Amino acid sequence: MLLELLHIDKTCAEVVIKAWKEMVATTASRDKSCVFDNIEDYVDYRIVDTGAPFVDTVMRFGMGILLTSDEEEMLAPIVRPCFAALGLANDYYSFDIEYKEFKESQRTEGSHSMTNAVWLYMKWNNLSIDDAKAKVVQVVRGYEKDFQQSANHFIADAKRCRPHLRDYLGALAFQIPGNIVWSLRCPRYHPELCSEASTLLHPGNEQDYNQNSQDQLLPAAKQGLSDDEDSDTNSSISSSSIGGTSNSVPSSRSSVNSRDDSTDEPKTQSRAQLGSEVSHPF
Repeated sequence: MLLELLHIDKTCAEVVIKAWKEMVATTASRDKSCVFDNIEDYVDYRIVDTGAPFVDTVMRFGMGILLTSDEEEMLAPIVRPCFAALGLANDYYSFDIEYKEFKESQRTEGSHSMTNAVWLYMKWNNLSIDDAKAKVVQVVRGYEKDFQQSANHFIADAKRCRPHLRDYLGALAFQIPGNIVWSLRCPRYHPELCSEASTLLHPGNEQDYNQNSQDQLLPAAKQGLSDDEDSDTNSSISSSSIGGTSNSVPSSRSSVNSRDDSTDEPKTQSRAQLGSEVSHPF
């Protein structure tokens, strides 16, 4: 893949490759037996370990955005809370399967630590799993709010915020809800949903699957999936800074849940949809 990126755009691809190498080096050098003392130290590690900067460079490659070193340094304090929210939201959704694997590894190999914020809060504050998950949700929302406020403040400064920087921050805001949507259905976190994916692979079953799943939609999923068919009712998406002139980044929650709550039914059944068997707290 990286060779193909180099063939398409060598300059932007080199940025992607640099981020990839940093991610691999950070993860490989980490002493898995070492437990973090606080959330900020953990976030510094988790941001790179979770691949957020790498995914960010891939997004910029797709958008044809090349940031200078000065621009990256200027935006770093703004971008960090977004990356932190991404990493900790990933911890929330991956915890159940990782904890199961940890308990097995603990039994067979004597493992005694996990790289997951839920587990860390369980140890730091002597919390139950549910209370630790609730704490992670609270922290994620705090980071998300910090990112939105900082990004909007920067975008409002016309002297500093050039169009490509506005577009970049606007696109970055969609990574948070995008990561959550992926986490709600990915096979690793939800192996029980794999049979549904198999159903969709057999010709003739797609219509039955969509019809059966329509009544199981999460409210936010119903609203988000129909946003592109009714853009006038979704001011968050339609006025986003991507390709537009909005002076704010979209809220990661309102961007999928800004329609009138009375509008329950999606306008299309042509796409696979989120089922009510999976819920999200964000």
